[in-house]
Amino acid sequence: MLDDSRLLPASDNPVPVEADIDPGAAVMDKDEADLAFAEIVERWLRHRLSGAEGGLIAEMVLHDPGATVNLIYKMLDHLRRQRTAIAPAAPALNHLVKAFRSSVTAFNDFLKKAAAVETETATIAAQFAGMAEAVSFAEVADDPASLIKLLVTTPDRDLCTGAGKFRAYQKKGKWAATAKLPAWTDRQATN
Repeated sequence: MLDDSRLLPASDNPVPVEADIDPGAAVMDKDEADLAFAEIVERWLRHRLSGAEGGLIAEMVLHDPGATVNLIYKMLDHLRRQRTAIAPAAPALNHLVKAFRSSVTAFNDFLKKAAAVETETATIAAQFAGMAEAVSFAEVADDPASLIKLLVTTPDRDLCTGAGKFRAYQKKGKWAATAKLPAWTDRQATN
């Protein structure tokens, strides 16, 4: 049995005090809740973009306003449905960029010292060198503008498949054919 002293008398529908619910509150239907959510997001987004502090969202909007707003709505809608979802902390990218650039340098150094070089591999190495140069700024910069610049840096089209993933390196047969060329075998005989 419910104790009457725990009820708010000001409403026709008594509400337990412990629930901390406004006695005049009403439950919204789905459409009202969606509209209220959209209004809250619009106010928040305007506030974020009107400030002088900039930030990642502002940089994203400068790059592609439509895609950024759509992405924000998609993420917020996901968070609305999965309230316990949290994004993992973003790793620092500086060391990854440094490792990538170091690997590209080592790859190009290997090709410079090789007695024979397969031409397609040399082209790939040059394309990776161009990409390494294009992302060099990210070794020292981790501000929002640099993160967006890194995000939109694209590799040479020849390095990627039609789906945008890196092509598999499958040049073993071409290296074997290069090693059989007369210029390569003559160099091997003199060494």
